[in-house]
Amino acid sequence: MAISDAIIIQNLEFPDTKRPVILCDYDYRQHPILFQMPPHSHDFYEILFFETAGIHYIDFEAVPVLQHRIALILPGQIHYIDDPAIRAKALLFDKNFIDAEAMQLQLLIPFKEAKFADIPTSANPVIQKLLELIRIEQQNATINFSLIRYYVQALLVAIDKYYKPAINQKLHNRLTIIFELIKTFYRTERSTEFYASRLQCAPKYLSTLLKSATGKSLKQHLDDQLLLEIKKQLLGDKPINIIAYELQFEDPSYFGRFFKKHSGYTPLQFREKARLYHNNETYSVSKWLTSN
Repeated sequence: MAISDAIIIQNLEFPDTKRPVILCDYDYRQHPILFQMPPHSHDFYEILFFETAGIHYIDFEAVPVLQHRIALILPGQIHYIDDPAIRAKALLFDKNFIDAEAMQLQLLIPFKEAKFADIPTSANPVIQKLLELIRIEQQNATINFSLIRYYVQALLVAIDKYYKPAINQKLHNRLTIIFELIKTFYRTERSTEFYASRLQCAPKYLSTLLKSATGKSLKQHLDDQLLLEIKKQLLGDKPINIIAYELQFEDPSYFGRFFKKHSGYTPLQFREKARLYHNNETYSVSKWLTSN
């Protein structure tokens, strides 16, 4: 993450190259602006350790929040919380702070779905102790980030034990490669044959693998990735026809039909609803999503 990408909101810092990991409180009383932020994504990992129940929106889907539930936000995912009653601890760390591939954790497979783990009462003291060790170290005048890295890795291993579903290591490695390919080529490559050739496997094998492991076909994963990118860009001011062109839609009308089929809105309706409920004084995601 570039230093210029660092954000400071009411004394709440986000990770940058100088401080690649932050542990903070997600509490309306301390940082009300966090609950007024629009749907957003970032290029770092965020783990939320929920202390109260409510709703957390991930990739525009409402995900129930429970006490002792842990949610992982992957780089590039869109999320937001607008319920001021929700309280959580938030661990933010740069995507280069740990070697996710080397750790080979199920939790870090780049699925574009909500990722959470429900921690049993018996395991919660371990989680809380690791968080406390991170907090103590980051309060030192000279922070030992190597030490915090070990704490974060131990924390991820502890959480991963409770993340479902379980898959074997070989499948983990294959899925990681598949989703990296989807993330890289989803704009221009839509055929099963292309991805199968990259993986050096038969198209039928690839289709069966994805369907059995994720419940979705390759086309559905490609559509999901494309839909998320469209939504993300519609939150900005770029002209809709330019978005369609840049995402390889030769016909703007097909772009509109694709988006409405998968979201229930036209691109313009989605953008207008986002603007209607986002201003400097109030922002309600739940009202936006349920309004007519």
